[in-house]
Amino acid sequence: MCSAFDKKLAMLMAVLTWMCLLSPTVASRDAASLATSKSLERNGDLDKDWSEVPKVPLGNGRVASDGFKTYYVDKFQKLGLLSEPGKQNFLTFLGNVFEAAFSMMLLHPQLSEKYYEGMPTLGEHCFKYAGALAGEYYFGGSDGLDQLGLSGVKALNDDWNSAAKEQVGGQGRVSLESFKQVYVTKFASLLNDQTRPRYKEFLSFTFAASFNMMLAKSDLDAKKDQNGGGTLGGHCFRYAGLMAGEFYFSGGSGYSDLLHLVS
Repeated sequence: MCSAFDKKLAMLMAVLTWMCLLSPTVASRDAASLATSKSLERNGDLDKDWSEVPKVPLGNGRVASDGFKTYYVDKFQKLGLLSEPGKQNFLTFLGNVFEAAFSMMLLHPQLSEKYYEGMPTLGEHCFKYAGALAGEYYFGGSDGLDQLGLSGVKALNDDWNSAAKEQVGGQGRVSLESFKQVYVTKFASLLNDQTRPRYKEFLSFTFAASFNMMLAKSDLDAKKDQNGGGTLGGHCFRYAGLMAGEFYFSGGSGYSDLLHLVS
């Protein structure tokens, strides 16, 4: 039987290796930047979320939108991060996150089987990455917590640096079209003329969810471009970028699980 130390060491090694998978073209990665106690604790927290969230009787148990929203509203109210006046905006954000996570599977050959009584559902992989986004909401108008330490991940920083920026409120920010360009280019080898439009659809859902992380910010309008479109700063972009790599490029077995939340 493995000791607690052995299990923690195995988890650490998994986190160290995920950076090698994050980019399909660049082998060198700043792996140590993600190997922090904070990221390991966050993975354990998502395990707990998965074990406790209400599930519908589909397969080995899957999570419907209502269960996802109810669970995270209750969790963050109990933690004192979510107030009653802020609840509606948070519910809107959670709906966006759920939609983005479900759309990871747009190429899944059994997508129709992921519905329960007409409702889309999430399995463990999609749920945990959605949960990672849920915890990055700007509660009370404060900035996101970056609980996974993605600001120190070289591959995501490279993506951020390569993205075309617009000057919005005196800062360089990323539009939807720029975001899509970065990741369609990055994962070009995994896409073709048939799958590329579905991937772009997923990226649009992911962008919307990441922008709506900031719904509690009083200056949200100042983060829109001159045409009224949302833009992402570094924090929101990196979490959207994490999701971008979790698309099921090859159908049912195509996701990466870059953070080893499932594998």
